[in-house]
Amino acid sequence: GRGSSSIRSISGLTTSIHLRDPSLLRVPAVTFHRESLQVFDPAATEEEIENGSAVIALVEVMNRDDAKKAIDRSEIAFEKFKYRTTGMERSAMLSRWSQLIKDHSDDIAKI
Repeated sequence: GRGSSSIRSISGLTTSIHLRDPSLLRVPAVTFHRESLQVFDPAATEEEIENGSAVIALVEVMNRDDAKKAIDRSEIAFEKFKYRTTGMERSAMLSRWSQLIKDHSDDIAKI
């Protein structure tokens, strides 16, 4: 049914992208459908595509209702987060996030 879904993990896939930190490429935890699209490395050969080693990500297929649900859940989560943290704590988190982006910019560019 619509409420149940089988999540396919990217950890079982091989990829032609070599990341310093492979944990940067993960399958999202939020899942509404069982159907995913495979994203292939644009530089992959036909053989790599056929044997599955060119898959760099699985992207979940979503419709308008699913997107609305995700947005609604995000708004609720942010409201809860906003009242549990101070402006200074959120500022520190954004600074840390900025540093992580800088630290992993090579891997992010590959993804």
